[in-house]
Amino acid sequence: MRRCWIALPIALLSCGSFPAAWGSEGEAPEVYVAKAQSLGLAAHSPWLRLGHYQPTPGGGWCSQVDGAAFFLSDEGKRDPGAELEATLRGLFRPPGDTNADDHPLCTFPARAAWLSEQLDIPAGELPSVTCAGFSDFFGRLDPVSVTFVFSSYYLNNPVSAFGHTFLRVNSAASSQTPARRELLDYGIDYAAVTGEENAVWYAFKGLFGMFPGKFSAMPYYYKVRKYNDMESRDIWEYDLSLTQDEARFLVRHLWELGRTYMDYWYLTENCSYHILGLLEAARPELDLTSPLAKPVLPANTVKAVVSAPSLVTRQRYRPSIRAQFRERIRDLSSTQRDFVEQLAGNASSPLPPPLSSAQAAAAFDAALDLLERRSFREFLADPGGSAARDKQRLLERRAALGVVSPELVLAPRSQDLPHAGHGSRRAGVGGGAATGDGGFAEATFRIALHDLLDPAPGYPESAQIEFLPMQLRYFFEKERLRLEEGYFVRVLSLSPRDRFEKDLSWKVAAGATTIWGGGCDDGCTAAHLGAGAGLAWGLQDDAALFWTTFDADLYGSPQLDGGIAGGPVRAGAGPAAGLRVRPHPSLVGLATGKWTFLPGQDPRGVWQAESRVRWGWSPSLAASLDLTVRPSDRTVSLGMSVYF
Repeated sequence: MRRCWIALPIALLSCGSFPAAWGSEGEAPEVYVAKAQSLGLAAHSPWLRLGHYQPTPGGGWCSQVDGAAFFLSDEGKRDPGAELEATLRGLFRPPGDTNADDHPLCTFPARAAWLSEQLDIPAGELPSVTCAGFSDFFGRLDPVSVTFVFSSYYLNNPVSAFGHTFLRVNSAASSQTPARRELLDYGIDYAAVTGEENAVWYAFKGLFGMFPGKFSAMPYYYKVRKYNDMESRDIWEYDLSLTQDEARFLVRHLWELGRTYMDYWYLTENCSYHILGLLEAARPELDLTSPLAKPVLPANTVKAVVSAPSLVTRQRYRPSIRAQFRERIRDLSSTQRDFVEQLAGNASSPLPPPLSSAQAAAAFDAALDLLERRSFREFLADPGGSAARDKQRLLERRAALGVVSPELVLAPRSQDLPHAGHGSRRAGVGGGAATGDGGFAEATFRIALHDLLDPAPGYPESAQIEFLPMQLRYFFEKERLRLEEGYFVRVLSLSPRDRFEKDLSWKVAAGATTIWGGGCDDGCTAAHLGAGAGLAWGLQDDAALFWTTFDADLYGSPQLDGGIAGGPVRAGAGPAAGLRVRPHPSLVGLATGKWTFLPGQDPRGVWQAESRVRWGWSPSLAASLDLTVRPSDRTVSLGMSVYF
């Protein structure tokens, strides 16, 4: 249903001023306060959405906004009715000698629009206020429609490891051009204001809501440059069916939120959650946030938007600079690839004689993408530096060829769509047998997100990030329940190498796992911190991956007596390797091996090898077969998992 309450703000707010008031200053607001009470407006969904109110267990309300500037009533955070009445009285307040931009008509344009429509407040009854700040903001964004944007996973930054979502407000000016120039539109972001460089302290404060979160607006080309180019992340754009009136109302509410903050909770009230709240305020009949499972992950919010009836009108893919480069070199000959590599080191490298002008042009196009990928930070830090000069030289040589290259079109595979992935949570049951412990039953659970064995659609082939994966086993003969593993976080980032890609692969893990020997002959659960770095190689678009790393591990258990100096702490290091093969999007095989040297400890070294297969035979169900071999133990297990 098309929104009708925007008629008044289009007439008044878009120009940033209000007509002169008439009538009694004291009587007019009270008439409308009484009318609002009789209509029960404080309990209406649009008002609750504008205040970001959530029901409390005791039957009351509490706003998720934490900044005092957002409330005109002292009781406004917990009393929607008190805030509505204070807002009405504030709208009729004479401007006085204060800054006009601080008047409620200027600070709360969305509230003013909705209340004016609901209460039939004549335009001339409100005071005359010129809202210069809001008028400038609204004019710059010039909203006509809205796009929901997902930037893919980026494991090199903990903040973006699960991906990131934001909005793009599409302007009337850019929408009217023959070629849609969305780079000139504005991206709407919600993010924590951190100022923290210590990773541990950052994680602690982010988990416990100790950062303020704020909305911001910046030109979309900044977002594209950061995500597509600087971080080589694919961008997925979902055009929404919000009308122009709804888009304008969203921008008015964004202005209201821009003056305040919300406590930023990394796992719940995060960037993705409050972006959905902004959409709900613009179209109150949407219910995007309440069905979300905890933790709130960007990929899950994408699914919520896509599954909302008639909300998404079109999907588009904006490939990263890495994806563009891989596509450009896909069909290049060996000679062309050699030339691309030469140009990356020397922009004046001579043109190989066998290459035609068209072949050389294709090589120059690829070399420009490679230079952009490798030197992006240098372009920003020193716009006139050597990297910029190399780029200019490549552009000049490319232009001199006089060849027009065909448009680069990258059509994403259906399985690459972020909303096509499995559910972020996984639970499973199974059973098996171990040579030392006999038969067992097991249960597994993971809050988020994806490992290398999970079905591939919707997730990167070469990345694993798991939050709170757990595995419990009950051994029948020994009548013993043991925590096989329980990690707070476990990450593996593989960067397949070739002549153009030289990044290291790495892994980190923090939690608990089972160890043997040195007082733990029957296996005992030990705290574990681990990290490693190494090299990876891929074939067939990474459907086959091989990697090797050098790992360092630290274990601790009160049952352990063979650790450092005979104590309960074990430390070691050694090589590890893995092979992942995906013959089908739903069938994945994984083989890993690891040897750890434990100097001066008992035992002196430990090793382990695993072979695992998982078949995702439906979008939400998978079967797995695992074989684990250790010096004194052989274990085989079969299990079934559900994703949700």
